Amino acid sequence: MPQESILIAVQMLCSWPDSSDEELIHKLVGAGMERGHATRLILFIPCVYARLILKSLGVQFSEKFVRSYGGGRFSKERTLASETVWLEVSEFAHINISALSSQERMLVAGRSPEFGVINQALNSGANASDMVLSHLVVFWPEEQPR
Repeated sequence: MPQESILIAVQMLCSWPDSSDEELIHKLVGAGMERGHATRLILFIPCVYARLILKSLGVQFSEKFVRSYGGGRFSKERTLASETVWLEVSEFAHINISALSSQERMLVAGRSPEFGVINQALNSGANASDMVLSHLVVFWPEEQPR
C-alpha cells in the first residue's frame, strides 16, 4: 500500500501542478487516503525529489526538520528518519525517479521549499558545493501537532 499511495500522490503532483498543498491533500483524502498520510506525502515527496536532484550538485542537507503550524508556532526539531513516510518516499524515489520525465521531476521537486531557495542562490551566482542547508521547515496544515 505505501508504494501505491506514493505513486498516486506523485501522479497528482504532476497532473495538478498549480494546485495548493491543501487541494492535493483533499484530492488524496477523496480517493480514500487517511488525511495525516496524505499530508505527509504532499509535504515530503517534493523535498525528497529535490534532494535527489540537488545532492548531485554537491548541496549538503540537514537530516532534521521542524513543522510550522502558523502563528509563530513550531514543533521541536526531529529527524526526517523519524517519519516513516519520509523513509518510504525516499526508497520509492530512489527506485522510480527515472520513470518521470525531466519536466515531471521539476514539477515535483519545484514544490520543495529547499529547491526554491537553492535555485535562487544558484541564479545569484552561488556555488552549489558551498551550500549547507539548516533543518527543513514544512508548513503543517493539520490542526493538532503530533
